[in-house]
Amino acid sequence: MKARGLPERIGSYEEAVGFLYGRLPLYYRDKSQPRRRKANLDRMRALLEVLRNPQHRFAIVHIAGTNGKGTVAHMLAAMLQHSGMNTGLFTSPHYTDYAERIRIDGMPIPKAEVLHFVQKYRHQSLFKEANFFEWTLALGLDYFARAGIEVAVIETGLGGRLDSTNVVVPRLSIITNIGWDHAHVLGSTLKAIAREKAGIIKPHVPVVIGERNAEVDEVFEAVARAHTAPIYYAEDIVHLRRRSSENDAMDLWEMEKPSWMQHLQFYTSTRGPFVRSNLTTAIASVLVLKERYLLPNIDISRALQGMAHLSALTGYAGRWQVLCHHPHIIVDSSHNVHSLPRVFDFLQSRCRGRIHCIVGFVADKDWKALVHVLPSSAVYYFVRPAVIRGLEAKTLLSYAQSIGLRGKAYGDFDHALNAAVSSVGDGDCIFITGSVFLAAEALKRISCS
Repeated sequence: MKARGLPERIGSYEEAVGFLYGRLPLYYRDKSQPRRRKANLDRMRALLEVLRNPQHRFAIVHIAGTNGKGTVAHMLAAMLQHSGMNTGLFTSPHYTDYAERIRIDGMPIPKAEVLHFVQKYRHQSLFKEANFFEWTLALGLDYFARAGIEVAVIETGLGGRLDSTNVVVPRLSIITNIGWDHAHVLGSTLKAIAREKAGIIKPHVPVVIGERNAEVDEVFEAVARAHTAPIYYAEDIVHLRRRSSENDAMDLWEMEKPSWMQHLQFYTSTRGPFVRSNLTTAIASVLVLKERYLLPNIDISRALQGMAHLSALTGYAGRWQVLCHHPHIIVDSSHNVHSLPRVFDFLQSRCRGRIHCIVGFVADKDWKALVHVLPSSAVYYFVRPAVIRGLEAKTLLSYAQSIGLRGKAYGDFDHALNAAVSSVGDGDCIFITGSVFLAAEALKRISCS
């Protein structure tokens, strides 16, 4: 008997990716289904046993957090890569193509590798039961090991304790911050969410905490003590100062702390409201890796120079990305109440005209709370992200109007974009936000010379 969802033949990359999408949990494919969590990581460990535990063949840095973990992962990968290390990067979700999730030195996994892996293992009994995320992690770790990389930066998906990636034993763990996101799965208090994220802390493995938070720091410290894991706060290690620069395309930064790096300067090609905190976390992590002899061959000066080439080195995209200048179009994938207010504050300080905001959410978020942090001064173009879990635009419009926001609902992203472009005046900005899936649509569809 053919296993459920198992096609007779897979002969192309597109068919292989389609097979993997078919392994998504039911709540990703049917929005009426409740989100359920796995009970343990036993199946993921068993899958890696089949592959002869590729995760043990290279050094790993493991990153969790509510916000910034993807950016910190890219920054860290860029610094390690620019320092001369052969570097793997495992992140999620992707924006335009599945292969973006798995990279070596910035290059997405070859399509032939994806196809071969699916063809090879889809009939194996354990893999028949595996879900999309388990398949993808197994593929990524196997590819990294066979390619002979030196180090991989691994970003968690949801949470930490029960995330599929938590089967790895890293050289360093990083938790960027804790905020309100996925509370229906991770817990109804910040401390509960922090305990789930702290699940990535391993015995005797140092952990860097990106942002101090009096409400949850005690959680991290208690877990670290229990595991005899050295704990560091990024802001205790690194202080940065932005300096004036004649380079309009980049920001110039100067190190103030640690003392032995004072006055060392470097450029960053990425901007946005969270650059300072994410940079601080990434640089502090590199210093811990260097000074504790976890990755002693890192060249710190060369590593910092990699920040001027973040997108080129790692494929970084979708976070405070300027897609056009005429009209001014910015996309940002922020999608929770911890990040959206700061994103809009940053935008309002830089847009001298009116903000035209194309926004959409997924229905299993606390989307009403997100609507309440949207500024009333903007004009809104409400759309449904093109995924099963996307919130209907008319539902979003109705609630937004009930609290005084101005806007219209549109049938798809293209109609919303056309309406926004036709309405912009001198100095206005078009801002696209609210969902990674909406950001992905913008990256696919907007191309400006």
